[in-house]
Amino acid sequence: MTPQDPQLPLVVMLSYHTSPLEQPGQGDAGGMNVYVRRVSAALADLGHDVAVLIRRTSSEQRTVALPESPRVQVIPVTAGPAREATKEEQMAWLPDFAMAATAQVRDLTSAGRSAVLHSHYWMSGKAGVTIAAALGWPWLHSMHTIGAVKNARDDDADEPEQRLRAETEIGLRAGALISNTTIESAELIAYCSATDHRIHVIPPGVDHHIFRPDGAREWPTDDEHRLRLLFAGRFQPHKGPHVIIEALGLIHRVHHRLDEFDVHFTGAQSGARQLDLAHLAQQRGVLSACTFTPPLSPERLARLMRAADVQLMPSYSESFGLIGVEAQACGTPVLAHRVGGLTQAVEHGRSGRLVADLSPRSWSEALLAIADDAAAWSALSVSALDHAAGFSWTASAQQLSALYTRLLRLG
Repeated sequence: MTPQDPQLPLVVMLSYHTSPLEQPGQGDAGGMNVYVRRVSAALADLGHDVAVLIRRTSSEQRTVALPESPRVQVIPVTAGPAREATKEEQMAWLPDFAMAATAQVRDLTSAGRSAVLHSHYWMSGKAGVTIAAALGWPWLHSMHTIGAVKNARDDDADEPEQRLRAETEIGLRAGALISNTTIESAELIAYCSATDHRIHVIPPGVDHHIFRPDGAREWPTDDEHRLRLLFAGRFQPHKGPHVIIEALGLIHRVHHRLDEFDVHFTGAQSGARQLDLAHLAQQRGVLSACTFTPPLSPERLARLMRAADVQLMPSYSESFGLIGVEAQACGTPVLAHRVGGLTQAVEHGRSGRLVADLSPRSWSEALLAIADDAAAWSALSVSALDHAAGFSWTASAQQLSALYTRLLRLG
């Protein structure tokens, strides 16, 4: 690592189940991966050294720096077999990770440098309980998603009891809890036994160098007369891409207006429940209006967003909805489910619109309303840019850095 600013602590991020170097939109990688990567780089820009501890998934893995920030080191820790594994498998190896990570970070601070521990997602938080107790460090946690919230809002969700117990323990024991929105703060209190004075609302940011309105555009088809709809994310039921296809099916069968829509899905299968979107689209008779690509780099994703008329987010729950703000930063308004953090990531009537439920009927009506008044929808682009301008990784890192320093002073 490069020499550290003596006034700033080393930041140790725990990202047990997924690496910030992984491609968002596939496997378990999503908004959390983007968050850990971008906020770590922004903290490094402020002068922090940052170590991100992940579980080793191959014997060839070595410590590497983020390409964009040599002060951020991604360090693999051996816990369980060195291979890819499901979340269910990884639960059993959490004690091994906590023990190995404790030894690893103790070495990083052997010269007596100050340090803070910031864990992400419940698995890392469970390890954080053990590591913070062993080292006596200030410990902060970001849930990113809450199991009890998923169970409450998605009838098909079945988050394990082990997770629910762990999130309550984290809510009770973490020195501070980072919340993306005031909505998530209320959920932390209601579902995780957290107390208000330990919750700090620090919204995520956006990389405005990548996600911006000017720049190249790309779209898989060349018919500019159809309304271009974009879904970007993991292909799993909780993210709701099937809701879009069911809504298209209604538009096709009831209104006979399928030829007005051009829908692109970019992402990959994720989770135990397989969701074959192409097969579902074929069953509903709407495959001719759909195209699919694997997950894309941020730069290529931004090109799609700039070319799209609408970004779609039919998630069953979201603690924030980072990809929606990235779309708005490209000047693309968002159509999202009125739930959780999406109600603050998207400003209804200004940077997009919110749909009250996830019924295909409601979503088909929302899409037809956009098509029927495309000029009014397009006019939201300017205010979408204004809304997205309020989010930056620098601001997120500055608030986190101030909180780290405060917790160290409190001892």
